Amino acid sequence: MRIKSEMKHEHPIRILQHCAVNLWLLFLPLLRSLNLFPFSTEAFIEWIKGAWMDILVMLFIFGSALVRWLGCRYCSDSKNFILVQGIFIQKRIVIPFEKITAALESEIKLPFMLRLSIFRIENTAGKITGDTVLWIRKKDCDELSAQIPICKKEKKFKFTYSLSIWKIVLYSFLFSSTLSGTLYIAAFFIEIKNAAREILTELHITEAIDKMSDAAASIFRAVPKIIIIILIILLFCRFISFVINLMRSAGFHTAIDANIIRILSGLFPRNHINIYTPSIECIIMKQGFISKITGVASLFVTYPSSRSIRDKKALLVPIVSRKSHLTSAISKKHKNKTIPSPYTLWCFIWQPMTIIGIILGLLLIISYIKSYAYDILFPLFGIALVPAAIFLLIRLITFRTQVITWDDKEISISYSQNFSFYTIVTEKDNISLTKTVRTPMAKKQKYCNITIYIKGGLKAVVRGASEK
Repeated sequence: MRIKSEMKHEHPIRILQHCAVNLWLLFLPLLRSLNLFPFSTEAFIEWIKGAWMDILVMLFIFGSALVRWLGCRYCSDSKNFILVQGIFIQKRIVIPFEKITAALESEIKLPFMLRLSIFRIENTAGKITGDTVLWIRKKDCDELSAQIPICKKEKKFKFTYSLSIWKIVLYSFLFSSTLSGTLYIAAFFIEIKNAAREILTELHITEAIDKMSDAAASIFRAVPKIIIIILIILLFCRFISFVINLMRSAGFHTAIDANIIRILSGLFPRNHINIYTPSIECIIMKQGFISKITGVASLFVTYPSSRSIRDKKALLVPIVSRKSHLTSAISKKHKNKTIPSPYTLWCFIWQPMTIIGIILGLLLIISYIKSYAYDILFPLFGIALVPAAIFLLIRLITFRTQVITWDDKEISISYSQNFSFYTIVTEKDNISLTKTVRTPMAKKQKYCNITIYIKGGLKAVVRGASEK
């Protein structure tokens, strides 16, 4: 006999999340133009006459969000999770608990003792089911989690791993990057669009950058101010990436056995990830340039999901020694292997060498022009040489370390992408497509470039693989 729980709505704060960003871009100017001190009925009526169109648009946006919230209900019985979406046209999703491959909870503590959980369920259907995300009360989330086998908390694990504070700081430093910090800031300002300039002005960020650049220019008088401003912005972006990594990995704890992987991490929000171990698609070891030199790495796992490859990667261990027993699954030897052909060095270095050649050519042209822009452009291109040189070093290291090994069941791929090194271990059955590219020179030298597509959207590009 199945006992079905009552239908529940999501947390009311979901209504605000459904509202587009444009709602707040309308709300703030309207609120600013409203003068209630001293309160005057005539002034209030005049304000409504002038802003009635914007008020109607706001009410429409809020009303649409309210309808979406009312149309989303969920419940469960002893064997299934049930999600109903829509009012007039209803979509009903039934997911058996035994088919759930991952359950992810992000716990957010709100003011006034409110606790919100963003709960996501993934199952073996992957993208067919769609994105099943609920914004629910913490109490309701605990009740739902108690019914899902992989989320039951009384289970004892064979292996547990926690991260000390100094390792969390080290991980946040090694795996932070100026690029990722820039992307975080850019994504934030893209979301708020027209409000970006107002926020920068209100927080006096532009004034602070000017003051810092003036102070630095007084110390480094030979360096143009624009270069100092660029360096300050780059350092600030790296600092933002460091802080975000620190918040994501704080309080990290992972527990593993034959059936379940449980991962706890983060300060705000606090993330709880439960993964059905047999559903794991592949294990990924990632290293940056500095971590490659220091011999440490991060371990990830991927699982069936309706989301992009970035969102379906779960951080298993933030920082671990390359020689640790935790990396034994990645480092184990297979029967067969292929390494880059000795004649394929150019396949690895042509891109960074082209970038370096363009930068050096521009520097040579600028040195002859001697225009007013020389003092700015010359050091700017000089700074650009640093990441280009690091890119070249990464490709040279890849030439020495890239390898594909395999046996009857598994395949291991070690390669580099952009500024990171990866080693992927997966079952051969998870490989969905292999694409081989050979140029006329490659045919003569008997090598090729291989792109391996792994189930779930992961892609590995292997350069200069020997055909032997």
